[in-house]
Amino acid sequence: CWRLIYTTSDSILGTTRPRPFRPRYKRILQSIDARQLAAKNEEWVLLGLLKNMVRARLTPRDDGRTVDVQFLRFGIGWLRIPAPAAAKGVLETTYLDDTLRVSRGDKGNLFVLVREGGFAGLKTSLWRGRRAHKGGASLVTCSDSRCVKRTSYCYLVFSSLS
Repeated sequence: CWRLIYTTSDSILGTTRPRPFRPRYKRILQSIDARQLAAKNEEWVLLGLLKNMVRARLTPRDDGRTVDVQFLRFGIGWLRIPAPAAAKGVLETTYLDDTLRVSRGDKGNLFVLVREGGFAGLKTSLWRGRRAHKGGASLVTCSDSRCVKRTSYCYLVFSSLS
């Protein structure tokens, strides 16, 4: 399970929602099933009393770091709503290690996630990623084998570190 620690996405942060309905960073999680190519994002609002979620199908591209995301179902508390066919996006993983994942979405948003319970390597991972970045558009890209074959950790539905 991954936990979102930073994003530039206003929709994920819920900036247009009334304050009680905005998620808190500690309560935005993502589970990924690499074998089934599926993802589930969850957020808790109303002081943790209500859980919202979204389920998505992931389709990896040949470059080994980009995934097409087709949202399938939204959930608001107990209510489940099928997602429209137009609810889709693209994510590129720009950095990945055992504890940190950085991605950028097709709308330019940045997503930084840490493996739940994995804060120990966060500072080191950020430093390594920035050190490896030499003025290009992305940080460090992950290899094909790491992204496609690892279970429940490569593809994300959050993105980018500027």
